[in-house]
Amino acid sequence: MKRDARLWVYNYDFEFELTGLLRAHRGQGLFHPWYFLNRSWHVLLPMATANDRILVYEKPSPQVSDVLGELLGYLPGFVTLEPERETNSVFDDLKGSSAGLQQFGVGRVCPWGWSPKAALLARLIGAHDEGNGKTEIIHWVNSKETSHVLREKFLPPACRIPGQTIHPEDLKREGVESIITRFQQQHGPLFVKHLFGTAGKLADYCEGGGYSARKIRKWRGWIRGAGGILLEQAVSTSREWSVQVEIGPDRSLRPIALTRLFSGPGGNYLGTMIVDEDQQLVASHLERLAPVLDDIVRAGYTGPLGIDLIETTEGGFKLLEINGRLTMGRVAFEWHRGLPGMAASLFSNLFIKSSRYPDPQSLLDQISITTNSKAYRSTLLNLVPDPSGKGVLVSLLIQADKPDKLWGILNDCKQAVKKELDC
Repeated sequence: MKRDARLWVYNYDFEFELTGLLRAHRGQGLFHPWYFLNRSWHVLLPMATANDRILVYEKPSPQVSDVLGELLGYLPGFVTLEPERETNSVFDDLKGSSAGLQQFGVGRVCPWGWSPKAALLARLIGAHDEGNGKTEIIHWVNSKETSHVLREKFLPPACRIPGQTIHPEDLKREGVESIITRFQQQHGPLFVKHLFGTAGKLADYCEGGGYSARKIRKWRGWIRGAGGILLEQAVSTSREWSVQVEIGPDRSLRPIALTRLFSGPGGNYLGTMIVDEDQQLVASHLERLAPVLDDIVRAGYTGPLGIDLIETTEGGFKLLEINGRLTMGRVAFEWHRGLPGMAASLFSNLFIKSSRYPDPQSLLDQISITTNSKAYRSTLLNLVPDPSGKGVLVSLLIQADKPDKLWGILNDCKQAVKKELDC
């Protein structure tokens, strides 16, 4: 193994670690809500090389990984993590395993997001880097308060979203309920956001007053734990976007892609679309965001960066938030680039309730039949059955010559998978 080999780690609990919230939870039964995320090695695969390794909780099924290896032209190695008890914190599960990782001669650690625990692992295994930037920079760039402050400071009013941060000292003068009520009276429906929530987690949509005592206690807890909460006006949205860039150690900014982001009413992630013709818009978005990006570079942040935008029903663009880590938009683009030939790709994870343990080959056959056309194709990226028999995670990349076909093809694939699981 060469010393420039990289160890990729999907520490999806990145934001939670930053703020000390939702540390490792240890369930009593077979099913854990994080079970599927711990096995989502496919999100790192297109960014790795044959010389790299990906940390996994169990080795991928050859019926899936071998096909992906043929399509990509390579497969990295897999380092299997075998903790005494599996949790939702990969670096806590890694404790005691660093000595074993040293034997692989890994020269770099590539986590989903740099955090104190990621930097500690890099030091323990003797990797070249110890984390991209100081801890305070990582906290700063990923806080939703930073996104709010930067858009207020550097962007014109048309690109801003009305917002307000509530800090612990504010509660000495006034209750959280009255502050939120006043904001809502001025700006209408709003989101109450934890400063380090992600993918629709730790965010509450509020349309009317009369907040429950439970919610008020929860918001107070967020304020104490994260140093504040962000109130943000709910803006009428026609489409969500994400600009992907990479900031190098020399402070150079490399544009990566413009992606279409899809989420549910509560902000939960549904999928990401990559369209070739969208890429001609990257330059205009970067020009608009230049003052914000310049400030992030000046602060000393390096590494992957995703900037989420919303396109309003009136046609304008507003900066929603900044994520100093890898994102599903970056993952979707890397898969689109790794499996070329189609003008549009849709990356999505489907959770299908089923007590039946699926056969990967049968699912592959069903999906192949459904997408047997020169105009579109579907690739099974991952298949994770829940051992307690509650469901199956099916990760797909749907590709077509036109983006408007993708959701229909995805639905056809979903019905084919359901049919196979119901047999």
